[in-house]
Amino acid sequence: MTAEDCLKIPASVYSGHLTDKKLLAAYYGAMHGEDIWRKHGIDKKDWAGVFLREFALLQLPYFYLNRYARQSYKEENGDYTVYFSEGVISSGKDGRITKNGAVLKDGGNVLLPLSADNSTFFAYSENGRSGEWDIPDADFSLAQITSVTTDGNVPLGEVNIINGIVYIDINPGQAIVLRKINS
Repeated sequence: MTAEDCLKIPASVYSGHLTDKKLLAAYYGAMHGEDIWRKHGIDKKDWAGVFLREFALLQLPYFYLNRYARQSYKEENGDYTVYFSEGVISSGKDGRITKNGAVLKDGGNVLLPLSADNSTFFAYSENGRSGEWDIPDADFSLAQITSVTTDGNVPLGEVNIINGIVYIDINPGQAIVLRKINS
């Protein structure tokens, strides 16, 4: 697919992995779990970290971006920046996704909705990150946080969300789920 094809053909019609690496960097795409198992083996200690990373940094952004209408793109030196509806911008050059200026993905750090109703969010950090994270799609102020592990999910407590910001600490290669607590 060309850059023009990606604008003309919505994700609801074409779902798949883009072969052009520069377009893939801006639009993301479907991950191939089978390839991960084939390369790393079936023992979860060998493949689970790679699988989690691919889900968080490739599949989840793809799901998120496909919520929005593709409006335009800019190509500069072979790198693409794609503009979506509702102020969402995806920059392939630096692996950044923003929504109205709020940073949702920055390289190996991501915090995006996991559910269509924005009641559950997924956060991941490739190298570890502590502090303030933008979470503008959350319409709630208290969340249960859970660490995603190969041995099951581990409850970590609760966290406040204030004005679209949450303060969380994530270790390298760790994923957590934030789930809305009804008040």
